[in-house]
Parts: sequence; C-alpha cells; structure tokens
Amino acid sequence: MYLDSVYFLVLQEADHISKIKIIEGILHDLEKNGLEASLISRDGLLICSTFLKKQNAEVFACMCATMINAANIVSKEVG
Repeated sequence: MYLDSVYFLVLQEADHISKIKIIEGILHDLEKNGLEASLISRDGLLICSTFLKKQNAEVFACMCATMINAANIVSKEVG
C-alpha cells in the first residue's frame, strides 16, 4: 500500500521525537475512522494511545507484550 510506504520513509528519516509525533498523527487518523489504536513497546510500555480509557490501554499493552513474548519463545523452539 502506498500510504504505508510513505509513513515508512518518513519514519526512517525522522529523529526520535518526530517519529512519535508522526505515529501519534497516524493513530489519530485511525481514531477518526472509528478505530482505537496504540503504540506499544515489546516489553509492554504504552508509548501513545487513542483508547478512551487509559486503564484499558495499559491492560492491552501488557496483554500484547505477553503475546509477543510467547510467540517469540514458540518460534525459537519450532525453528
């Protein structure tokens, strides 16, 4: 998808703070379309979110980190 490529190129060239601002803009674009979205680190740190309730976003972040780590363990064991 062209739009994904544009975001990827912009993120490659931006500094850390600019990347967060760009990602926040993307999340808010998703929110305008009726979607809730979050940027979460691999260890479950909630970086930014459009969730209406912060508590829900934090629980979601923890759940995602757990699932990602479990998938990494399984993929290493399976090969």
